[in-house]
Amino acid sequence: MKGVAYRYKAQRYLKNNRPRKQIYKDLGLSSDFLIRAGAKLELSRTQMLMARLLLEDNDPQNAQKLLKDAWDVISNVNEDLFPADLKQYIAEEDQEELLIRTIVEVGNTLGIVRNEKKLLERIINLTMRFTTAERGGFFLLNEKGQLDLVASRNLDLAMVNAEWFKSNYRIIHDVAKSGKGIIDKGSSGPSITSNNVQKSGFKIFSPVILQDRVLGVLYLDSSIIRRHLADKDLPLLTAIGNQVAIALDNVHAYQEIAELKDRLKEETRFYRMELELPPQLDQIVGRSDGIRFVQNQIKQVASTDSTVLISGKTGVGKELVARAIHGLSARSEGPFIPVNIASLSESLIESELFGHEKGAFTGASQVRRGRFELAHNGTLFLDDIENLSSDAQIKLLRILQERVFERVGGTKTIKSDFRLIAATNQDLEEMIKKHIFRSDLYYRINVFPIHIPPLRERKDDIALLASHFLEMYSTKMRKGIKGLSKYNIKRLTDYSWPGNVRELQHVIERAVILTTGESLKLPNLDEVGASETSEKKYLSLEEMERAYIIDVLEKCNWRVSGDNGAAKLLDLRPSTLYSKIKRLGIQKKVRYIAL
Repeated sequence: MKGVAYRYKAQRYLKNNRPRKQIYKDLGLSSDFLIRAGAKLELSRTQMLMARLLLEDNDPQNAQKLLKDAWDVISNVNEDLFPADLKQYIAEEDQEELLIRTIVEVGNTLGIVRNEKKLLERIINLTMRFTTAERGGFFLLNEKGQLDLVASRNLDLAMVNAEWFKSNYRIIHDVAKSGKGIIDKGSSGPSITSNNVQKSGFKIFSPVILQDRVLGVLYLDSSIIRRHLADKDLPLLTAIGNQVAIALDNVHAYQEIAELKDRLKEETRFYRMELELPPQLDQIVGRSDGIRFVQNQIKQVASTDSTVLISGKTGVGKELVARAIHGLSARSEGPFIPVNIASLSESLIESELFGHEKGAFTGASQVRRGRFELAHNGTLFLDDIENLSSDAQIKLLRILQERVFERVGGTKTIKSDFRLIAATNQDLEEMIKKHIFRSDLYYRINVFPIHIPPLRERKDDIALLASHFLEMYSTKMRKGIKGLSKYNIKRLTDYSWPGNVRELQHVIERAVILTTGESLKLPNLDEVGASETSEKKYLSLEEMERAYIIDVLEKCNWRVSGDNGAAKLLDLRPSTLYSKIKRLGIQKKVRYIAL
């Protein structure tokens, strides 16, 4: 559309300080083309731009005529589209009536707006309309005593940092320091329609004072004095600023109350959830559908003696679920015997599970009762059951079928009444296909399966778990750390948590250690999530574990135990690390040196 193009051309010429004659010519052509096209709304925009030029060139009569024509069109669409500082030329409003209306609207704004930025922007618009200013801004003191532009109209940070504004910024600082306002007539910054620095305008610096404390300064300016600025204007603006200060104080108090309300709401929901759960489930924190389903499964199977198979990635809390099942069962008064198969070397698994007789092997100086025997009238929890050797799998199958066994090196048959709960982080069905795990044992232990979803699939639980661990470690370390901020919660929920709940627990513990004040200081979280379309090669958990263990072993010169050993660095028992080394097929690289 040619009419719009000529207007844009005129605006560009204004910015480049081209001659006024050419600008008026282009705006005239813009009006002609827009009239022919019947584009009334675009025509009104051209008329407003031309009216501003006429006002700057001291031709208010022609400017008023153009503005009235533009108002007739825009008011039928949306009155807010018409600039507030130009409305005075289309309505013959008495100055006293304008003052009264401004005071009433300021009062209404202070009473209903509870957002700091929106509140200040509304006050700027009202004071600009009253003073006929072209631009305005609120500069508030920050914690460091510096003045920041927090809300504005026709004024941005680039303008504030410009050379022409430096003198204004000095005055703003002086007003903030003294608490006394200033009206400077006869000078202004650049016109909003051009880059020319105007000399016939005004600047207003009005302090915002709460009791005896200056919160900031309201700044207004114009390239043209369109109305008489009386001495009473400054006290009025100062009074408005004082009311704004009270409103700001209320806004901050409201925000604190809102944050406390949200925090209380979350805490109430958390504690209500804890009260609704049996005592044995109080450590299984979460409100997601996935974790509530797990809780229901626990309650359903706990009253039976059925064998349970708990599956889930490392760190999801499989032992916690097993303990909850035991605590809700009729065997709760009996022992809960946990065994981590992965932590036992293959040569010791049978001795640990079945026990041994004196002299059964070298070092067996006395009779030792095994875990199956210790679990009599209680619950035996076998974690990482996929690590059982073929021989141990056969013996376990027999025990589950007949409930009898013999100690290593013994012939006496021992009976044990125990409930078995097994756990795995592997796909046992896939291991059956590879002939690593026995299918008959799998069907025997998979009577009642419970799958615990990984933490990344239950984002709703992250904030509750983090709060739980924060309270636990803050109390333990005697640190008065307040709750999690929304920013920290977002960081936690955005992370993929490959280590699941255990990783989250360690992150919060580390954060509590690092924090010295009341606000929790989270360490850097390495985001491992990637898009499905990424061409990055992903390793399996077993491959990653193997590579990491080799890296640590090389760092420790392939020493496993001792103070400088890999086991200590990995926070594992030496026997557990030996088991993992064997299972993963890790061998020390021997380098030969030619002589």
